[in-house]
Order: sequence, then C-alpha cells, then structure tokens
Amino acid sequence: SVQSSDVQFQYNTPPESILTTDGGNRINGVQDRRGKDIILGGLFTVHNDAEGSAGAKCGDKVWGQGIETLEAMFYSLDSINSDPDLLPNITLGYDIRDTCQSENIALDESVSLVFTNTDAESGTCRPSEASGNDSTQIPVAATIGPLESFVTIPVASFFRLFQMPQVSYASTSTVLSNRNQYGYFFRTLPPDDLQAKAIIDIILHYNWDHVSTIYTNNLFGEPLNNEFENLAKANDICIDISEPITDNFKTPEYKKLAQKLFFNTTASVVVLFAAVDHASKLFTQVRDIKKSNTEIRNI
Repeated sequence: SVQSSDVQFQYNTPPESILTTDGGNRINGVQDRRGKDIILGGLFTVHNDAEGSAGAKCGDKVWGQGIETLEAMFYSLDSINSDPDLLPNITLGYDIRDTCQSENIALDESVSLVFTNTDAESGTCRPSEASGNDSTQIPVAATIGPLESFVTIPVASFFRLFQMPQVSYASTSTVLSNRNQYGYFFRTLPPDDLQAKAIIDIILHYNWDHVSTIYTNNLFGEPLNNEFENLAKANDICIDISEPITDNFKTPEYKKLAQKLFFNTTASVVVLFAAVDHASKLFTQVRDIKKSNTEIRNI
C-alpha cells in the first residue's frame, strides 16, 4: 500500500508524495533541486493509466515494482551523495515524474523536464515552485527511465531534439538500438533480439518442436514476437498459434485467448511477450480453465 512504502533516505521529500493525484489527470512529482550541482530527471511507472482515458489520465492503481524502482533511484542518489570519494564536491538532485504507463503523459512530463527552467507550463505552477523551492537554477542534465519500451520510444525521440541523455533500466525494444535515431538513449540491459535468441536456445535444448506465442501489440511485444518467429523458422520450430493482446481487451477477449491455448493447439509451450497487466489478466483466465482441465501449458 502507499502507506507502507516508506524508504529510508536522507532527502526531506517523502516517497509517498509522488503518489498523490493532481486533479485526477497527472501525478505530482517529487523534486529536490535547491543547492544541488547536477539535477537528474526520472520517469517511473508508479500508477497505471486510467481505464477508458486513452492514456490521457493517471489511474488510482499503484504498481509495486514501480515503487521499488523509484526507491532504488532515491537510494542510489543518497549513496552517491553520502560518499565523498565518488563525486567530490558535487551533489546530485532530482526531478522525478510518474509516466502512469502512458505515452501521452510521459511526453507531457518530458516536456516539463526539458523546459523546467523556462516555465513551459504556460503559467501553471508545479508543486516545487509553489513550495518556494528554487527549481529554476539548474536544468535537468540527464533522465533515468522510462520503464516500458512503448513509452520510452517517443520519449527518446523527443529527448534527441534537445540532446538530453537518457538511461532506461527496463526498455528492451530493438527499435531503440538504432544509434542514428536514438543517439542519446542508453540502457542497462540487453535488447530484445538477444532475449529472443536466448528463448530459442532454451526451446532447442528441451527439444520442443512446436510452440504458441502471445504478445502485446505495441512497440515492445510486436517486434520481439517477429524476431522470435523469424528465429523459430530458421531453427525448424513450428508456431501453432500467434495471437496479439491489445489495450482494448476485456475479460471476454482474455477468456477466448486462454481457451485457444488449450483447445485450438496441441503445443504445450507458450511463449509470452506481454506487458505486466496483460500477462496478469491472461493468467487469471488460464487458471480458471485449469480448474477443470488437466492439460499442461508451460508459459
């Protein structure tokens, strides 16, 4: 819960303040800029997007892993600032925003990060300004995040225009490997093409000759699924069924998809390239089928 997500760090701003809504549309971010030498931006998925808003509003559901990654940044900054040997005479500050798992909101927050020192909010007052925090002295030097590839891709395109370095801790899309288009984007994990090859190696190791694939139909899932299917074909692995999950899926669509995995294919292995919320909803329907079905599906 929000109340139990306390983290021990030396900054004055409690982590829960990033979890407060701003009129139901945006989430108030957290900033610590006063007296800092370098400001790092942060784009984290703490909330989901509001259902039915087409990514225009933040929802009220809090994602636990999003809180963990947010707290990891607080911890890292605190550790660096507390160690005189890492960055002598330099203190790091932060300006962190919630993307709410939405491309639109992430771009809004990215614009705000880039133009923080020029009042690009058209006269609106951010929480840091209202509190008297001197947030306009030093611009954001680089940004950490976002998490999801489909959110990161438009953000990386925008940051390139302003030569803003960006480091993602979870975006794996091979699209982002194009250095000509995303020259200021970096990440701390391997891209999807290596992930697809690793899964193929596992399938070959266990001599599975046919599988099914389910993927989120976005800039993360579709390219990864295409890469996997190309590698599968090259290694004589048959794809029984290949089905996308879209953002407008409701319970009946997830139920129908789960039924296909049991009744429309004999493949016992299902390769899933899906967003967390899509995977969770699919697993719910699979568990319901398993109550009356003894067949095994390894997902």
